[in-house]
Amino acid sequence: MCTTLVQGRDLHVPGDAPTVQAAIDAANGGDRVIVGPGLWAGTIDLRGKSITVESAEGPERTVLDAGGRGPGLRLVSGEGPRTIVRGFRITGGIGDATIYDLNSRVGGAVVIVGGAPVLENCIIAGNLSSYRGGGIYASRSSFTMRNCVVRGNASEKGGGLYMFGGTPVIEGGSISFNNARYGGAGIFIDRSKVDCSGVLFESDIAHYSGGAIAVIDARPFLHGCRFLNNQAGISGGAIHLGWGASLREEGNVYVQQGDNVIGGSSGRLRVAKGACCFGDLCIEVLEVACAEAGGRWEGPETDCVSILAARCEAVRPGDLDRNNQVDIRDLGRLLHVWGDLNAPQQDGTAGEGR
Repeated sequence: MCTTLVQGRDLHVPGDAPTVQAAIDAANGGDRVIVGPGLWAGTIDLRGKSITVESAEGPERTVLDAGGRGPGLRLVSGEGPRTIVRGFRITGGIGDATIYDLNSRVGGAVVIVGGAPVLENCIIAGNLSSYRGGGIYASRSSFTMRNCVVRGNASEKGGGLYMFGGTPVIEGGSISFNNARYGGAGIFIDRSKVDCSGVLFESDIAHYSGGAIAVIDARPFLHGCRFLNNQAGISGGAIHLGWGASLREEGNVYVQQGDNVIGGSSGRLRVAKGACCFGDLCIEVLEVACAEAGGRWEGPETDCVSILAARCEAVRPGDLDRNNQVDIRDLGRLLHVWGDLNAPQQDGTAGEGR
């Protein structure tokens, strides 16, 4: 028996349809909507269709502009993995008011409810929402975002992305220069099983907690990610682990002292502290404090028990500045380090806060 595979049509905008939405409405499962360069105004809705909507010349030349009237893209009808949106810049969104209300808009650029659609090679930039997800809001969705740039978006929670429930996958790209009035300026993870790999988180700023990422009641898997110059007003420049949260991670890079991880069941500061050697003396402190006191820092998460005998060279006891004299200057260095060691830490176990 011979089986014939039916290939979908290509619908070109503006050649075959005057607008992107008109082409989507005319498309059937398996079709491709190919959008020419230019600025395309308004909100588009995939309406549950298993189609590919892609730009002909990439996101730098093909813009979906919501024009301050709502989100730029809606995927709210259970779109599956054969629904693909590729190669657009989505901007000018202020979020969807139908999920909550006019005063609690979500998903400045993109709103996803359920399903498992795919976003590829898109730029999500210059959007905002009043409540959750300045760039993207996803509820109970297992969407995939691949090689996208999420930049310069703002919201109360989840300046770049807010994810509630589901099993989202984020692969590659960058999440940077986003802002959150509360937490999770890059992404806010709320009871969502997120797999995030190879993403650069840079210069995301949260006024309260979780500069790059805030997590509550979830255990995301982060691997091969890089955190650079992210900031939080209270705790967790890189990651804040709130109520019921923990973290599984492999091969992540935390570039600066502020890019730290705070929270979880212990509320301890992770990554940044390590063993600091002063001759035969060893204290576990932050790298910056060790350097200021003239010690030798042995790296993040090293401990004095294992380091002291193996690595710390023996010099005259108490001679912290190594000038062959034990005097008041050595005492000053020791007090400086002890002061950092005993500084109060943020608890880091709070939940959403409202």
